[in-house]
Amino acid sequence: MASGNNIKTEGIVLNCIKYGDNSVIVSMLTQVVGQQSYMVRLSGRNRRSILPLMQPLSIVDVEAVHSQRAAVQKIVEVHVSKPLMYLPFDPVKRSIGLFVTELLLKSMRSSIADEHLYMFVRNSVLALDEGIGGQYNFHLYFMWKLMRLLGFEPDVSCSVGRVFDMVDGCFTSHIPLHRHIISGDDIPLWLTLSSLSLNNLEAVPLNRLQRQRMITLMEQFYSLHIPNFGGLNAASVLAQIA
Repeated sequence: MASGNNIKTEGIVLNCIKYGDNSVIVSMLTQVVGQQSYMVRLSGRNRRSILPLMQPLSIVDVEAVHSQRAAVQKIVEVHVSKPLMYLPFDPVKRSIGLFVTELLLKSMRSSIADEHLYMFVRNSVLALDEGIGGQYNFHLYFMWKLMRLLGFEPDVSCSVGRVFDMVDGCFTSHIPLHRHIISGDDIPLWLTLSSLSLNNLEAVPLNRLQRQRMITLMEQFYSLHIPNFGGLNAASVLAQIA
């Protein structure tokens, strides 16, 4: 809730960058005010207690001073909201987490609160931390479901067309004039992506090359629908272990 310029909200840390000798800038997806950047001042007293809370995908409660004129807000207090027991320490989970945070940072442009988006990210993080079968497919599930929440989910309800038009986001029986299409052996992979859920990740047999191809296809789709999206650096790291 908000009181004057003070905001109290739960948030999910996306990244943390050192700013000078005694501060960090933290990008965070919050439940109440959407994506925000915060400055956290460090001292000898709080440095050891604050920095562990700023790890990627940490779920924290924050109280912050917000100003409409400021691009970076100031955190007054921060505490653990939901401790992560495994994600920060397991190398595979941590790599998946870095992929998720990079994807969110490059995908989101609005500071408007979105309860459905926030709860999707929160529940996904907790599921990854607690342990799910088929975690090597988790990032594929997350990437596909995020498209729906961002407003450009592919329409695969009618897959009788010869190709999938990535610009229009649907199947078509006519070859479009542009080159952004999915066809041939990639179509079954594309349809498999649409069927992924947290409950069936383990039941979907995918090898490393198939997962890499799926990421490539979705990266192309994101790039067509989000200006200046670019590529995902964490994808190459994840490919080495997933």
